[in-house]
Amino acid sequence: MPTSRRIPARALRPRFRRAFGSFTRATAGLARIDAEVARRRAEGLRAPRFGIDCVVVRSNFDELEEMCARVAPRFPHLETLYFGAVVPTGLASRPSFVEHELLSDDQVAELIAPDTLKRLRAAAPTSVTVETTENFEVQMNPAFLARTPSFRPMEIEPDGEVRAMPIYEGTVGSLLTEDPQVLWRRSYERWDDPFVVETLDSIHSRADWAEAVRRIDERFASDEDRARIAARPVHVPLGLAR
Repeated sequence: MPTSRRIPARALRPRFRRAFGSFTRATAGLARIDAEVARRRAEGLRAPRFGIDCVVVRSNFDELEEMCARVAPRFPHLETLYFGAVVPTGLASRPSFVEHELLSDDQVAELIAPDTLKRLRAAAPTSVTVETTENFEVQMNPAFLARTPSFRPMEIEPDGEVRAMPIYEGTVGSLLTEDPQVLWRRSYERWDDPFVVETLDSIHSRADWAEAVRRIDERFASDEDRARIAARPVHVPLGLAR
């Protein structure tokens, strides 16, 4: 079967990273992918499935229908358009980002509501499958893990280091130098760590989730990672920047 490949669309919102001109560059790149899919199909070759992942933040929350109606039709071979609520990890866990861009609980509820999905699907080309998600699974909440035993992700970093919990800082060892079974056991230990369980069990809102990310990062990150986290700039909304 052809490989399913969704292309992250973070760059489609230039204000998110202050990368002005990124919309033009991103859509140009997507157009090249669309053309390559068309070429392969025309020549009878296997072609990847083409989709876009769009990270939903507060400042683009009201533009999802426009994405379906105006952007998706530019790519005739687009198959999926995926709208996912921003996960409060990395730069998105900063208190300043939480204040200005993290979706509220009401917005997340609206994002995944059947009426919203129906409206977005009506705006998109009929050939495009539209889905929305709150991305709750990556929180790895103990209650969620208990009822979904098949969801046990591990993330391998480019240098071989392994994260037991993909969106949280703190690795459990290196795949290049240690037995994978040992790393798997350490991952289970991380998921069951009393501090992790208590911290994740205390989450009742998206803002709580961001706070939990910061607490877990501080607990398990290396000294180098902590220095990197401390150097993160304060997020300033574009309208307030000077």
